[in-house]
Amino acid sequence: MKAKVLRALAFLRLTDEKHNLSLTNIALVIVLIRLLCVPSIDIQSLAAFMGTLISYQAKRWIQPNTTQDDAAELKAAIASLQTKVTGLQMGQKLNR
Repeated sequence: MKAKVLRALAFLRLTDEKHNLSLTNIALVIVLIRLLCVPSIDIQSLAAFMGTLISYQAKRWIQPNTTQDDAAELKAAIASLQTKVTGLQMGQKLNR
């Protein structure tokens, strides 16, 4: 049950990679739902939306960029798979 809840929260982008709740994502969802539900948008709602959006973008900018680390890991995994595939191909050639 816990795994299903964690997957649902991750799907809704309410948690990060470490399964910690993301308050900025939760606030953004709440403000967006509120803006969708009200018949007319007042200045307070717009200010709340802008404040939430700014904090959301600031969080994304402040967090370290891990795509370079992920790319290096992916390259290492691809190289490992390539050596395994060539080994299997050579094994098939020896069996013939």
